[in-house]
Amino acid sequence: QRQLAETVFEVSGEAMAIIDSTGKFEKINSAMQHLTEYSALELHKHSVTELFDSHTNPCSINEILNIVSIEGQWKGELWIHQKNQSLIPTQLSLNSIKRSNGEISHIVAILTDISKFKAQEQVLKYRANHDPLTGLANRNEFFVRLNDSLAAAKRHQYKVALFYLDLDGFKPINDTLGHGKGDEILQQVAIKLKSHIREVDTVARIGGDEFAIILNGTSEKQISSTAKRIIQSISIHVENSLYLSVSIGIALFPKDATNPSKLLQYADEAMYKAKQQGKQSYCWHCSE
Repeated sequence: QRQLAETVFEVSGEAMAIIDSTGKFEKINSAMQHLTEYSALELHKHSVTELFDSHTNPCSINEILNIVSIEGQWKGELWIHQKNQSLIPTQLSLNSIKRSNGEISHIVAILTDISKFKAQEQVLKYRANHDPLTGLANRNEFFVRLNDSLAAAKRHQYKVALFYLDLDGFKPINDTLGHGKGDEILQQVAIKLKSHIREVDTVARIGGDEFAIILNGTSEKQISSTAKRIIQSISIHVENSLYLSVSIGIALFPKDATNPSKLLQYADEAMYKAKQQGKQSYCWHCSE
C-alpha cells in the first residue's frame, strides 16, 4: 500500500508536495517540479513561505498554515514564484496529516495551474466592460466608474466634470458612405478623445455616436480648456463634402448634482443646448 501510494504520488498529473511541521518541503512529485521549474533538490532548500508570493496574495502562507493547524484543511487561490521569478496563479488545496496525539506531522499540498483560466477570465471581463468597436468603457462600466469617481470626490472634497458628447453630422456620413466608414470614424474619434484625458479620467461610448467623459479633480478653467481642445480635434472634413464635429454638454459634481443619473441627465440636456446654439460647441448646465 505504501509503494502504491508513493507511485500514485509520483505519477499524478497534479503538482503535489508534502510539507513537514516546520514548513519545509519534504517530498515533491514530478508535476510539482514542472510547475515551479525547480528541481526536487532546489525545492528542498526552500520553505513554503519563499515559494508563495506575499505581495499578490490576500493573506500570507503563515496565516493559511495556521488555519490548517486549526481546521485541518484549506483551499483557495494563491500566486507562486517560479524559478525564473515569474508569478503564476494556482488553485491550492492543503490537508493535514495528524499523529495519534492530534498534532500535525505533515501537510499535503496539491496545486493546479490556473493561468489559462485567469487569462480567459480577464478577456471575458474586458469584453463585458468595454465597447467592442472602440475599446472604450461601455455604458455599464461608465456608471461603475462614475459612481466610484463621485464617491472619491465626496471623500476628498474635489470637483468632477461630466461631459456628454454627440457627433454632429455623423448620420449623413454613416448613411452616405456606409457603416464601415462610420465605424472607422467612431474609432478615430475614440483615439482623439483618449488623447485629451489623463490616466485618472474616463472616456466611454454610451451608444451610437454618443460618448461621455469623466474628469476627476479639475478646475472649471481646465474643463473649458479640455472641451475646446476636443472640439478643435474633432473637426473633420470627410469625403463628398461631409463634415464631422462634436457638441458637448457639461455638468459638475457637486455644484449641479450629486446623483450620478441626474448628473448624466444634466450633461445630456446641456449637450442639446449646445446643438441648438449652432453645434460644434460646448455648453454648461445652468443650475436653477
